[in-house]
Amino acid sequence: MSEDNPLLEQLKKRKRRRITVSVCAVLMLAVILAGPVLSALKTASGEKAGTVTVEIRYDGLAAHPEKLGDPALRDALSDSGVMLGRTEFDFTNRQTVLDALEGVLTEAGIRYETKASGLTSVYVKGIGDLYERDAGRKSGWVYTVNGRSADKSASDYKLSDGDVIVWYFTYDYDEDKI
Repeated sequence: MSEDNPLLEQLKKRKRRRITVSVCAVLMLAVILAGPVLSALKTASGEKAGTVTVEIRYDGLAAHPEKLGDPALRDALSDSGVMLGRTEFDFTNRQTVLDALEGVLTEAGIRYETKASGLTSVYVKGIGDLYERDAGRKSGWVYTVNGRSADKSASDYKLSDGDVIVWYFTYDYDEDKI
C-alpha cells in the first residue's frame, strides 16, 4: 500500500535522512569529546603525562678535588663535573623527582643507593661512586627543579611537564653554592 502512496514514501525517506543526520551529528560530537577524555584516561592509567630533563653534576667537587679523602675516587671523577648530561625522561601521572632520577640512572647503567627517611620520604645516599660524606660531613646529593632548591624530599616532589632537574653533589652545603 505504501508503494502506491508517493507522499508516504517521501515522508519515510525524510525521516530516515533526519535519523541518519542525527546519528552522524552524535557520532561527530562523540569523536570531538573523546580526545580529551581519552587523554585524561591514558594519563591516569600510566601513559605519558610529560617530559622532564635530568642532569647529574659535581662542579664544586671537580673544582676542589682535594675535598675528597680517597685519592682513587679523585682519579675516577671527570674534570668536567658532569656525571650525566641532560637526559630526557618521559613520566606518567603522579611520578616524582626520585622516579625520574631512578629512570635515567637505570637507563644509563649508573648505580645508585637510597634509604628511607621518615615514613614516606627517601634520601639519595649515593650516585655512581659519590656518596654522602665522601667529601666531609656536610657533603651529599641535593637537587634543584627549574633552578630552585627543593624544599622537600625527591620522593615527595611531583613532576610537571618541562621541569629541569639538576642533581648536584655538594662538598659542603653551607659553603658550596649551587
